[in-house]
Parts: sequence; C-alpha cells; structure tokens
Amino acid sequence: MTAHTPGPWAQGRVLKTTRGESRLRSGEAEERRRVFANFTELDGGRGRRLVAICENEEDARFVAVAPTMLAALEAIVGAYGNEHATRDAPIVKDARAAIAKAKGESA
Repeated sequence: MTAHTPGPWAQGRVLKTTRGESRLRSGEAEERRRVFANFTELDGGRGRRLVAICENEEDARFVAVAPTMLAALEAIVGAYGNEHATRDAPIVKDARAAIAKAKGESA
C-alpha cells in the first residue's frame, strides 16, 4: 500500500481573502463536506490539497482527524504495548488491529 497523504488534515471551510469571505464551489455547506491536507493559516488555506469528499459534515470532521488518531494509537502502542504486562491486553490488540487496518496491512 502507498502511504496516506501526510497530515494534518482539516475540514473545509470558507476561506478569507483580502476582499472578505470567498464562497468556494457550491457554497459553505458543500465546503464543510471536504477534507484537505496542507491547510495552513499562513497561506489562508490556498495551498491545500483535497483528500476526501464526504457524505456529510460530521463524516468530514471525523475523517479530518484520522492522521492524528493514527499517530496517537501508534504512540500508545509504542509506550504501553511493549511492556510485558500490557503487551497482550485486549485493548493493545485492538489498537494494533486498527493501526494495521488504517495502513492496509493484515491485522
């Protein structure tokens, strides 16, 4: 599997311009269904890359935090999953399975 688009990702929003708010594509509601990479405040989001278009705003919000959640799971498994007492704990197994699924590997 190829690597996912590096995070952080951000849910779409109406961008600010020197002339005020810019309505993108088909409006603000449509914009909030999109998830972007490279969304920085420094360029006002203009260097962003589309990652996903979701069915609704709530899904986009969840998808936008996927790289952060993956990194958090990897850190938790790294910190606690290698200790003898917790290595085989069900929660660590679940975390490892979720990481493998996110990376397209077999659990």
